[in-house]
Amino acid sequence: MWRPIGTVVVKKKLDTKLRMIKISDVRGLRTMSNWMIYARYMWEREYGEIPVGQCVAHLDGDRLNDSISNLALMTRIECLRYYQLKFPDKYAETRRKMGLAHKGKKKVYRLYTWECNGCSTSYKYTQRANKKPPRICIKCGFASFTKTCLGLKTEVPSA
Repeated sequence: MWRPIGTVVVKKKLDTKLRMIKISDVRGLRTMSNWMIYARYMWEREYGEIPVGQCVAHLDGDRLNDSISNLALMTRIECLRYYQLKFPDKYAETRRKMGLAHKGKKKVYRLYTWECNGCSTSYKYTQRANKKPPRICIKCGFASFTKTCLGLKTEVPSA
């Protein structure tokens, strides 16, 4: 549906509403490039171009409140941390909806053993461990190992 430039609409994405403004009327494959987030538009109108890597955050958490006093310019990481600390319940709910939450899920890892071919000393580690497999045996100094998969290890996160 065609709309004139300057039209402000509210779009829904993942149960959050977001205000958008139409800034151009180029027809073609990328019709979303004609639209801009209204908070970003307000910030650029007031303060100028937004640097790369920066985003406009809503200080009260309401994405429909686009008044200039409610907007702040932050890096993406600062914005993420701000929302995590200021609105922990809302942040956790959003992560759950996006499928990013791990609460209550089991973590399954492969369990390996490396056995020294010189003295038969065993070293165990899981695939998730940051510890790298041994290069030389601590006991005998031999540098040849046999890797064996012992199976799967399951961890249930604590609540």
